[in-house]
Amino acid sequence: MAKNVLIGPSDALSAPEVAWSLVNYGFEVTAFSVRGRRSSLEKIKEISFVFITDPEIDAYQSLEDLGNVIIKGNFAIFLPLTDFAVWMYSKLSHILPYLEYSVSNDSVDLTIDKWKQIELAVKSGMFVPETLCCNSSDEALSNSYYPCFVKSSVAVGISEGKLLRDPCYVCGCQDEFKHVVARWDFSRPMLIQPCLTGRGEGVFGLATDTEINWWSAHRRIRMMNPQGSGSSACEAIVPDSSVLPAIQRFLLSNSWKGIFMIEFLRDDDGKLWFMEINGRAWGSMALARRGGYEYPAWMVQSLLDLNFKPAIPSPVLPLRCRHLGRELIHLLLVIKGPKSTKAVPSWPSFWKTLRDMLTWRSYDHWYNWNSKYPAVFWRDSFLSVYRAVFKK
Repeated sequence: MAKNVLIGPSDALSAPEVAWSLVNYGFEVTAFSVRGRRSSLEKIKEISFVFITDPEIDAYQSLEDLGNVIIKGNFAIFLPLTDFAVWMYSKLSHILPYLEYSVSNDSVDLTIDKWKQIELAVKSGMFVPETLCCNSSDEALSNSYYPCFVKSSVAVGISEGKLLRDPCYVCGCQDEFKHVVARWDFSRPMLIQPCLTGRGEGVFGLATDTEINWWSAHRRIRMMNPQGSGSSACEAIVPDSSVLPAIQRFLLSNSWKGIFMIEFLRDDDGKLWFMEINGRAWGSMALARRGGYEYPAWMVQSLLDLNFKPAIPSPVLPLRCRHLGRELIHLLLVIKGPKSTKAVPSWPSFWKTLRDMLTWRSYDHWYNWNSKYPAVFWRDSFLSVYRAVFKK
């Protein structure tokens, strides 16, 4: 059975946890790195590395580099860890025969297309915020949602030969929104939604050729950016059984294969609103693995062996995971304050945030901590803060 797996990029948030999951299952792991970009994965001796051009500098050269890596490296499976890597995977379909096993193209396309996700979520019976998909500034300026959330209709796009990810914005009034519209590149449509208040939840699982199962879930405790971002601390919860049938319809209608994370927001009335799906390893993989859900290794095993069925772990509750670097970034952003007081009228208190962050419970764990490789944890924490402060 083939045991060689390519993952990347090596500086992805989930990279250390994905690498350890695969190594523990006996896979040979190679990570691709962007030249000149350091990562904590360099401290894991079991990992080999290959290097490609930065897609944010030259997307086409980066694709060529990655294609050559796949062809020459005799890799059985490529496991993308970021949306950039998913986009590159989607553009390398002409060389996929060199990969003995791969996820479905339908899964890859849906991961990139946020507007398609919204349409499919509606058809599947999920609650979805009213959404405008705008192809021009005139269409966008018809928006009447305030405060509103603005994001691109695609996870990543390309402009002047460079791969990029459009920023997300929270606009508290029309003047703030007009400023965003004036700078938007409408070659990638703009999605506009009303801002909902509540707490983020994620539902995770694995879809194989025969079933969709191995459910787990988390709830965000803190976001890295209080105005909206990925989590810096999260806790394990029991998946909400009421939404699982709709998730299954959503995935089956798109022939989904592989791991998935569907992001929701639970509002103050308890209603779950669909936000998006991530079809690659997610940032809070540490929490899943601490609960016994070895999603990366399970996904690879399910591709290699169609009859593979991992045992469902016993629930581990309570269970929390925190990312040291992101927690420090959260504290810095709390001190800095909101960009828009109209969009975020309630801002976290510095002293309460500091007290919560300094409180450690017996069921708390760190992202990317491995007693065998403590340098990975410290290096990952440092690089996270460094890149956030200096915008690297």
